[in-house]
Amino acid sequence: MWDPSPSYYRSLGASHCAPTNMEELQDFLHLVFNSSGSIDPAKVADAADFSSWRRLFMSTATQLPPEEAWALLGTAVERRQVHELKCCLWELKTMRRAGHEVTAGQLLPLWQRAVELDALTQGHPGVGDPYTMRLPALLELPAAQHLPVDAAVALMSTALDAASTCSIFAVQRICSLPSFWSIIPEQLAGLVQAAAKAADYSSIRYLSSAPAFNDLSPAVLAAAMEAATGAQQTPPTRDARDDIRVLWRSAAAIHLTADGCALMMPALLASLQNATLNGRVACLVLLDVASLNSISVDGLLRLLEAALQHRSRFFDRIWGMPQAELLDSQQLGQLLCCAAKWGGHQAVVERICQHSAWSSIDPAEMTASLLQLAGQGNNQRSPSTDGEQCKAALEV
Repeated sequence: MWDPSPSYYRSLGASHCAPTNMEELQDFLHLVFNSSGSIDPAKVADAADFSSWRRLFMSTATQLPPEEAWALLGTAVERRQVHELKCCLWELKTMRRAGHEVTAGQLLPLWQRAVELDALTQGHPGVGDPYTMRLPALLELPAAQHLPVDAAVALMSTALDAASTCSIFAVQRICSLPSFWSIIPEQLAGLVQAAAKAADYSSIRYLSSAPAFNDLSPAVLAAAMEAATGAQQTPPTRDARDDIRVLWRSAAAIHLTADGCALMMPALLASLQNATLNGRVACLVLLDVASLNSISVDGLLRLLEAALQHRSRFFDRIWGMPQAELLDSQQLGQLLCCAAKWGGHQAVVERICQHSAWSSIDPAEMTASLLQLAGQGNNQRSPSTDGEQCKAALEV
């Protein structure tokens, strides 16, 4: 594949000469667009050479017939010729003034392809820089202002499914288009869940600006929270907190009380079971903002068991909910068995022993669990901690 050398650019810049006829012009531009690398200042000796080259290219590209500009536009997208792509876009804007405006329907396949190719550049030097991406340049065309809602949703879905660092910029740019404000809750729901699943906190923030965000159903909100809290990525703590709070600010969160509280259980369990920083932060936020006063006793028991197994540091916080006083002896015995299975802690044993239903636990079950906990205390800690606490409980 032909790759223009710095000397080639320099000679063009020094000569200031353009191709003499349309055939030469087309051959020249096709060679440039099919080169193995994009034209950028790094390939040119100095700023003056690059400026001369840009003047030459702009003067020739704007002379192209509409069909040639359109053909080269596709080539520029495929080969990531961002600088050359902008020259073609300039010509397409000129076509608009001449009454040959390109429609959104014509550009949609190119937009879709640009999103797909930009997503594949993850890990490439300069990734995340909107000036090296294809889509932002393409969205500069006036036709983007007339992008249909369904097409905008499809483009964002493609970007979010790729879960690339470039996806954030794609979603951000599409969210600035007029069609974004006409997205309905059913369309927005899938986008929010996709972003939550990828732990794409920035995209969730952009999507939350849509009017339809406040009309999401409680079930959709809860599913998005579950996806966000269960994601195994480890984002910055502040972003994780903001993500959950953005979701919580939806009007749907108001309905997550009483019967709707059950919808929060998967998200809370996912946050407790997620060993990453994302899970810890999400759990902190959910326990802080969620309206859990009406959670069922069985639901509370599930949270306590999950805390014992995965995140014992949250046990006290969950145990402090009013519903804990309603645990019966059978549920308390189940919790004691869980503590024995996953390794008890002194604080956990103390809480259980002080519960009003403690004296009603089945004696055999209590003895077996406490003996197991006592053995763990003797094997893993000094006799002054869990072992002694459990032995004392056996004597009661």
